[in-house]
Amino acid sequence: MLLGLCCLLGCQRGDPVYAPGASDGPRAVEGREGSDPTKAEIWEHFGRVGDFEVLGSFPSRGHGTGRWDGELRGSQGTGVAMAALIGPSNRMPVGTVLVQRHTQRQGGVDFGLFAMEKREAGSFPAGGDWEYVVVGRDGRVEARGKLESCARCHAEAPVDFVFAPP
Repeated sequence: MLLGLCCLLGCQRGDPVYAPGASDGPRAVEGREGSDPTKAEIWEHFGRVGDFEVLGSFPSRGHGTGRWDGELRGSQGTGVAMAALIGPSNRMPVGTVLVQRHTQRQGGVDFGLFAMEKREAGSFPAGGDWEYVVVGRDGRVEARGKLESCARCHAEAPVDFVFAPP
């Protein structure tokens, strides 16, 4: 299954240095010996995503080379936090959750969610102190944590590893 969380909001500004949605970094998830996907945990925010603030809907250029439409949502107050990115702090507050629901442009098939949750400073400096999460359609966590492939792409974002909606 596609694990392109590395580009939550469209990993490109201007001409891409590499093909969007394709990373030459380590895979986000390697097969885990003895793991049973039916026993994966449900993402703790999954039941609340529908209540999150809608920040925009647009093609997700970085995930799967643009074949997905993405609806971006954020935890309460994220719209204010997004506006603050251009202010003096240039950092989202700890605890902010950004979620992008992906639907295939041809056929409308729901893929699932890519999410980022802001953690304490120093928790993952190479990833902007974000925890990256890939969530399946059923709410089960497919990958989470210090996902290098996500961090690599999001490092190209203009501020705080976040690509603003167009």
